Amino acid sequence: MATNKLFSSNSLLLAAALATVLLAAGCGQLGGGKGKASTIPEVYTGTAGVEATFAPDGVPSVMTEGSTSDAVLLISNRGAVDADISDAIVKVSDNAEAVVFGDDKKKVKVIGSDELVGMLSDTTVKASKKLPGKVSNTVGSLDSIKVKVTAKNVPGNDAVTTGLLSTVCYKYETRLTANVCVDAAPFSFQKQRKPCDAKLPLVFQSQGAPVAVKKIETLSPEKEGGFVRPKFKIYFANAASGTVIDKNSLNLFCTDKDPSKTDDKVRIIWVDSVALNDKELVCNNKDEKRNARPITLTGSLANDFVLCSYTENDFREGSGVFATPLKVEVSYGYRSTSEPVPVRVEKGFAPASP
Repeated sequence: MATNKLFSSNSLLLAAALATVLLAAGCGQLGGGKGKASTIPEVYTGTAGVEATFAPDGVPSVMTEGSTSDAVLLISNRGAVDADISDAIVKVSDNAEAVVFGDDKKKVKVIGSDELVGMLSDTTVKASKKLPGKVSNTVGSLDSIKVKVTAKNVPGNDAVTTGLLSTVCYKYETRLTANVCVDAAPFSFQKQRKPCDAKLPLVFQSQGAPVAVKKIETLSPEKEGGFVRPKFKIYFANAASGTVIDKNSLNLFCTDKDPSKTDDKVRIIWVDSVALNDKELVCNNKDEKRNARPITLTGSLANDFVLCSYTENDFREGSGVFATPLKVEVSYGYRSTSEPVPVRVEKGFAPASP
């Protein structure tokens, strides 16, 4: 269960701040040098993406069985890229129906929880279809939705402490631009001072998204017709505490669908683009028509990579050693769960007999 630290007692003040701060952020991310990533723009750091949670200040701490109260559900984007949540799904409490944001009627339907605190159905909301990321707004974005909760009957005579939690399933992207070292004289034995070392891998922590490019290795290039063609090995990992899911199968997650049908739909990522100097590389996750195939992450970095080769005749053999930008774009689905916000449900008092 993912721990959500974004919202504390000042969550409403934070929401106001997020709504008013509209500072522009840089979009580049550079790595290079001797095997280390150089200073990374702040918007491309961290492992957060879209999160949904109940605001602690927006949930009643004590309810009487059978009573109804308002609660505030927060959905945020603290990652780097903008998130289209038109088809995102949020599940609240256990065994609840789906909550779908951004439909034409702008309604949230949550029906029939087995928890002591359940959601009422047909709650009208003003849900955005797009949540800007830090590339658009340096602190990300947040949307609040007021819903109603009803406390179910408490068995026996004791009060019960339960809680409201939410799980969000959504589509997201990871983008990285890093300066890689290209050695166009790999077969030369002349000793010379080089501005970078192609033999040293670039190592990264995160790119402002739950899935991260963790390492880039420059392999021995191919040599043909007086030109060298660089090759790269790019490693990926789930850097956050949620679950990577198939972006095309969100309807199988955060709903009441049979969970056994999701076994082959987890840990799926799509490496959509790898480009050197804005020229697309040929990678082993694509077919002969360069259509991407999904990659299943194993959880072992040594196994979770793609191999990509440059196909252009731009680097003449012996032309030198230099750094040049490599761009990587990855898409996937993701599921994360908030910590529950506790609610104490107490017994009601029966009316006195006449």
